[in-house]
Amino acid sequence: MSLIPSRTLRSHTSSSSSGENGMVARQAVKNVGGNNPIMGKAGLQRQQRAALGDLGNVRRVQQEQPQQAKKPGRALTKQNGTSKLSLAVLAADKRSTRSSGSGSKRKDEEQMDVDDVFAALPSHHDAMETSFLTEEFVLPADVDDIDAEDVNNPQMVTEYVNENYAYMRQLEREMGVRADYMTESKTVLKPRMRNLMVDWLVDVHLQFSLLQETLYMCVGIMDRYFQTKSDKLSTKDVQLVGITSLFIAAKYEEMYPPELGDFVYITDKAYTDKQILKMEIEIISTLNFSLSRPLPLNFLRRNSKAGMVDAETHTLAKYAMEVALVDYEMSHFHPSVAAASALALAISVHAGSASRLRSDLWNANLRFYTSYTVGELEQCLSTMAKRILVINSENTTEAVKEQDSSKAKKRVNRAVFKKYSSKKFSKIALHPALGEGVLQDLARRAF
Repeated sequence: MSLIPSRTLRSHTSSSSSGENGMVARQAVKNVGGNNPIMGKAGLQRQQRAALGDLGNVRRVQQEQPQQAKKPGRALTKQNGTSKLSLAVLAADKRSTRSSGSGSKRKDEEQMDVDDVFAALPSHHDAMETSFLTEEFVLPADVDDIDAEDVNNPQMVTEYVNENYAYMRQLEREMGVRADYMTESKTVLKPRMRNLMVDWLVDVHLQFSLLQETLYMCVGIMDRYFQTKSDKLSTKDVQLVGITSLFIAAKYEEMYPPELGDFVYITDKAYTDKQILKMEIEIISTLNFSLSRPLPLNFLRRNSKAGMVDAETHTLAKYAMEVALVDYEMSHFHPSVAAASALALAISVHAGSASRLRSDLWNANLRFYTSYTVGELEQCLSTMAKRILVINSENTTEAVKEQDSSKAKKRVNRAVFKKYSSKKFSKIALHPALGEGVLQDLARRAF
């Protein structure tokens, strides 16, 4: 029996008259409801029509068929980390029904694939892994477990945190900066030129409101490029390398890095966007895309946790680290050494004594988690104290008036001192203890 068009059914059923049209409509509903499985016994039901799928007056009745799973084009093999997936389970069941000969063949093929993957790894990768994974991190009896309270926090990765920092110490040795790299070859670059560039980058970094990690990464990229290409650079390229290093570091660290036009503007349009992009390719190619050098700030956070220091001491250590960042004479110190030395200086200043540093201030926790003793930090710590004393003397009222004269040279560390003299950083650069005898004792290595 042919179906009555749905438009006709709707027009008849919606009418309230009891005439011939109503009888025809009720008879049509009865007939259609009895023969059409979609309508059912309850009578005509409103049907949902798919968009652009059921256009027309005559509704086509389709018997829904259960969809069959498609056979995969190739055999599924179980991979590491996917044992809970249904596809892997189905593949395992399918393999279990095969003969024992084919099963052993499949295992041999999988083992060959795994062996090929490990064989394809570079040889230095294996040595790099075993060098820190074979170390056993057993806490001595006098060392506290500073990660005990973070066991239930997956973001702290307490199971691997010691191995991670051991790996970072190995990376900083592989990506280190050589001491006096500017004197190794004939170059127009001078240490003061580099120091003024870093001081300017600190100011630019502050204007852009970037993360602290971005600044340390920027200077690390710049120093590593300078030590490789210093003999091929001119004085006009120094600022281009500096601003491009900040551009690379911002794209690496920031969630919302500044646009390229902002870097062109901050240089007073001394360079075009094409020059910055060309230098970016040059720097990344020279460094062989190795941008994962550890930062001093990463080690300082771990060290401050081990020493259980307060916010003021931690901020003072950050100030000392940033002072070292500007000084060319301290550019060759590893980030972990700079972080440990900065914290040792801050602890001594906070305690008001340099002589107690070896006895009780640098305790077993700090020796274990920083992996350095006071004797190993002596050179970096003394240089850092000397540099802070110079900055304090340069930024006194009388010195500032003298430096403002036309014959005076531009002060280095001006941006760092101004930055840490603000309320945001607790005015830590103006701390009265920085001008007292503790720093002088540290500078003379009287500890």
